[in-house]
Amino acid sequence: MTDHDLSAAPEPTEPTEPTPEELVRQWFDKGHQAGSAGDRNAAIEAFDTAREIARGIGDATLVARCDDGLAAAHWELGRIDLAEESLRSALAVWNATSDIAATAWAQYRLGWCLAADQYTEVRGEEALDLLGKARKTAQANDDVRLVANCDEKAAWVLAARGEVDRAIALLRTVVDVFEALGDEYATLVASTNLAHHLLARKQHAEAEFLLRQAVEAEGDHTRHVRLGAASRLAKVLCRTGRADEALRLLDGVAADVDADDRTEAPRYHLARAAVFQALSTRLATQEAAQTALDLLDRALLPAFHAEALEYLAWVAKTGGQRTEAEALYAQAMALYLLSDDEEEALRVAGEVVPEPPRRSAGTTGTAQPLATGLYL
Repeated sequence: MTDHDLSAAPEPTEPTEPTPEELVRQWFDKGHQAGSAGDRNAAIEAFDTAREIARGIGDATLVARCDDGLAAAHWELGRIDLAEESLRSALAVWNATSDIAATAWAQYRLGWCLAADQYTEVRGEEALDLLGKARKTAQANDDVRLVANCDEKAAWVLAARGEVDRAIALLRTVVDVFEALGDEYATLVASTNLAHHLLARKQHAEAEFLLRQAVEAEGDHTRHVRLGAASRLAKVLCRTGRADEALRLLDGVAADVDADDRTEAPRYHLARAAVFQALSTRLATQEAAQTALDLLDRALLPAFHAEALEYLAWVAKTGGQRTEAEALYAQAMALYLLSDDEEEALRVAGEVVPEPPRRSAGTTGTAQPLATGLYL
């Protein structure tokens, strides 16, 4: 090209400003990228920005999609209350549309959230109702994957009701469906949930086999489920006198721990606390339990908080600090009751309820007030 040809070149055009709809999608994509990278706080900021722009242009369905993204980020930060709030907002929007598939997805997402946080019977009933509606739509649309997802979450509610055998049967079917679909991640998640319920039925061999399968999974995409399975398997090993093996197992997945994950990260450190307690290592137990508590900051997961406090109480008790231990046990008991786990609360109650009074020599047969401990 010669110099005079340059004069004929078109002048550069100014870049056009993105439309509000394009901005929403850009921020929405940033939220998903941040979430995939494990930066939940950045994901929340991106989805929140996208939602505000969507509200400004009056696009309710875009707002609903942003609410779903916010819910996912809040969920992984342990803020199930905020996740539920966003999912209810999203469902309200889709209920007002004629988009049956999107409505079913929103029903499934909220049903999932309630199934994971069913601290009252009413919440469990609502979870089953939402999951049932989503499942019905999925069946009509031949969406086998969503049907299996709904069944998996419904199994959580059934198990909480005491219908463990029914939950196990449902989860076995779910595992078969995910395997047929070739979805490795979903299969591992469902298998890990199945193992949890098998343990409740004392079927330790099969549960351990399923958990080991998940722990041995490879690839970054399985990191989340691999970590959760390792934490659960470590506790199984502790209960069967294999604490040393459990510690090696947890050390092997330490690189998978994401400190921003307010569910699997504290679960991992609680498993470490269980291992160190089994090994009678007080300081290591205390450090692991305290790390779990620190990770649970601002997370509304009372059962996790209770377990961490229990380990700290054990440390105080074995260190001769009986008063401090009783206070920690009492807090743990209250948190177990808050999470509707009466069995665990009653177990811990034995650590704080006073011994029955003993009749001293020379005491007459006059009836004395009974201590609470006599009834437990």
